[in-house]
Amino acid sequence: MKEERSLSLLQLMVNEGLVPSPEEEENRKTFIEKLKQIVVAWVKRVAWQRRLPKQDIAVSSATLLTYGSYGLGVHGSESDIDALCVGPYFATMVDDFFIVLYNMLKSRPEVSEIYCVKDVKVPLMRFVFDGILIDLPFVQLKILVVPENLDILNPVFLRDIDETGWKSLSRVLANTQICRLVPDLKKFQSMLRCVKFWAKRRGVYGNDLLKFDFDWHNVLEPFPYTKKYAWFLKIFLSASKQDELGDWVGWIKSRFCCLLFKLEEVQGLCDPNPTEYIDVNIADPHVIFYWGLQAGKTNAIDIKSVKDVFWRNISTGYQGPFGKIELSIVKASQVPKSAQFDTLSQKRKKACWKMMDYHQRRIPIYSQHVPQYIVGYVSTNGDPEYPSAGV
Repeated sequence: MKEERSLSLLQLMVNEGLVPSPEEEENRKTFIEKLKQIVVAWVKRVAWQRRLPKQDIAVSSATLLTYGSYGLGVHGSESDIDALCVGPYFATMVDDFFIVLYNMLKSRPEVSEIYCVKDVKVPLMRFVFDGILIDLPFVQLKILVVPENLDILNPVFLRDIDETGWKSLSRVLANTQICRLVPDLKKFQSMLRCVKFWAKRRGVYGNDLLKFDFDWHNVLEPFPYTKKYAWFLKIFLSASKQDELGDWVGWIKSRFCCLLFKLEEVQGLCDPNPTEYIDVNIADPHVIFYWGLQAGKTNAIDIKSVKDVFWRNISTGYQGPFGKIELSIVKASQVPKSAQFDTLSQKRKKACWKMMDYHQRRIPIYSQHVPQYIVGYVSTNGDPEYPSAGV
């Protein structure tokens, strides 16, 4: 089912024009290569005008680095292209980029609507090339030869760059780091395409708010579960020891999909609030979840059948010591005040046994039985810390 949902989402993005066709993608690559050739020819001309030695003119070079949506691989059919022109030490922004390269581009039949934007934090040229809008800032590196496949994160290339150059480079550096650090680039790209599409449809995309009394707390305000839902599924998990609870909770959370499917099969809508809570009146290490339930059908829930199905699912494959699990239906009024999440004035609590110094370097401890699950940390002095029952 997950695979089918993922494929249907990808198909939706294609249908909405969020993913360029193979032909469009190839055309953009060809376009970038053509623009690179112009930039290389520009550098050769500037080197000749500067009367550099013939051998230096022969090896001198420049390149283009794409960033923004195209650099991240999340551009659409009609997206513009952000590219950074990276030049050698002898090519200046004022005389060579904004005059020589500008004139070369202006004389090309593929280029139209070209103009310079100089009095801004990141000076650039803006033009249309083969029907595609281009934003082209410039940075000067203190080298003669700029490799075509330049590794912009290599500190060798980042010496003695002025403030304007750093501002031009910052977006490229950010894009490069993102692409290197995300564990699955294709999944990240799909997610980002969806978020951008949602933001554009909602009128949010590209709109930094001008309201003077704007408060970020309003954006980050907890979802008012107890106001929206009158009934909740209470999931109570406990263990006899603190270091056993992390494994137990991790195992149960890895099987939550099964519980959710069964609930929605017999009850309809279920809103799984992921926040973990504790009851200060209970001594044993524990975690409590409250999932919102659709109104009007709670009386019809056969909670025993749900328990039986879920227990069979979690009983298979777990290698650690079993903890306790209790499922029950409660009213919103029965949700304890310590787990209220209606307003910012009421702090949401998470299962916690020890306050940590977050400035201290810590090494994660992974579960023996659920290898991808972090159950705690070891500080650099060797003391174990168990910050919560879950990640």
